[in-house]
Amino acid sequence: MAATGGSKLDMGGRPPRILIVDDEPGILELLRRRLEALGCQVAVLPGGSQVVAYAREHAPDLVLLDVMMPDLDGFAVCQQLKADPKTRDIPVVLMTARTETDSRVRGLELGAHDYVGKPFETAELIARVRAALRVKRLQDELKEANARLARLATSDPLTDLPNRRTFDEQIFAEMERARRSGQTVSVIMLDLDRFKQINDVYGHQVGDDVLRHVARVLAQRRRISDLVARYGGEEFVWVLPGARDRDAVELAEWVRRAVADLGVETPQGPLQVTISAGVTTYDPAEHGPLGATTVLEAADAALREAKASGRNRVIFRAIGPDAEDAGMMHDTVAQERPW
Repeated sequence: MAATGGSKLDMGGRPPRILIVDDEPGILELLRRRLEALGCQVAVLPGGSQVVAYAREHAPDLVLLDVMMPDLDGFAVCQQLKADPKTRDIPVVLMTARTETDSRVRGLELGAHDYVGKPFETAELIARVRAALRVKRLQDELKEANARLARLATSDPLTDLPNRRTFDEQIFAEMERARRSGQTVSVIMLDLDRFKQINDVYGHQVGDDVLRHVARVLAQRRRISDLVARYGGEEFVWVLPGARDRDAVELAEWVRRAVADLGVETPQGPLQVTISAGVTTYDPAEHGPLGATTVLEAADAALREAKASGRNRVIFRAIGPDAEDAGMMHDTVAQERPW
């Protein structure tokens, strides 16, 4: 095997993680030393039976895999790696003394990235390792770019909360789950008080800081099952599966106080921010198969009443024909709740 040099291998600023699988200790040691000299983090296994479990836990960037092993041959290991969603994107370079075409074709059809024969020239193997790592790096960059695009499509870039589009898609599914399960769903609509005045006096940068401030308060108390979103402009919405009216009102009061108590720093000094909130609760047993629009309209009507009656307060409005007479202002102290 010829000596090889070349620049260090890397995965976009970090050492590549490479797993070598071979039942010959001499080959394991040789490849380990050569790849570590090129800046790789190397792990070795003497057989194929532990490869998938290791790959699932440690996510190597590349697997160098011997084909002929006594416990589980490389073809079977490659097939298992490509069948597992957590490991299928890890490139596999098969190594074997078998040179017949059928063997090479089988390995490639099972999903191997490349194939190198034994005895191999180290320079050739390193070149194939470079090529496989380059492909893996491009795959990782593409995944990251797609994830960023997905976040941009579903999240509000300023607050990192779900955006209006995502909320509209999920609220209908949440209402359908409530109808099937019979559990209540409460909705809180929140709006910053005098937000235009904040922008006019302090500037839009401070206005953005205020929106992020409110979003952090909401995210701090959100349960995994809750849906919290930026609804538009300075308005937020919180959907609470399983919450009764009293629970939702207490949570809205907690948010109102938390926002008011945590001032936002500005060049002119701390700025106290207040919010108004409208709350409603949908009970399938009481209200029947209502649509999400009706529930949101009730919460929005309660919010408008909170704004009209002086701001910095929480109003609950029931759903139904008597809703006009059901608006109530609440100033209760929030009890300890799981949300």
